[in-house]
Amino acid sequence: MNTTNQYLDAVKARYSLASDYAIAKKLGLSPNSVRNYRRGITTMDENVSYLVAEMLEISPEQVIVAAQIEREKKPELRAVWESIFRKVGGVAAASLLALGLTASPTPADAKTASNSDTICIMLSRKRKKKASPFSLIGQLSAAH
Repeated sequence: MNTTNQYLDAVKARYSLASDYAIAKKLGLSPNSVRNYRRGITTMDENVSYLVAEMLEISPEQVIVAAQIEREKKPELRAVWESIFRKVGGVAAASLLALGLTASPTPADAKTASNSDTICIMLSRKRKKKASPFSLIGQLSAAH
């Protein structure tokens, strides 16, 4: 399972952001909010979790449930959320690690490459329509 810090780091890498201040600006949050996420003082709510998932092009359910796991204090309820995470986000979690390690080149890097003997190709994929975060309820009902 990925943590809030790992998701924030993935956003930082994906968009070549230099700081937590830049992450906050990209997410439309105050720098203090991101600082509190980093320190574990607060956790991302469903809206921020959904936005992070959209930015990373991963399952919103995965990020929402991961935030709920971090938020949950009772061990027995945390175990339930972890079980849900395995059902909705286990496979996608590995893709986030790869995403964080393979950031796309910035436009400046691409321009620099075009002035040398190196060829830089940047791909643009069409985004697949994501399911609503509330489709988790339907998935859980079907699993039982």
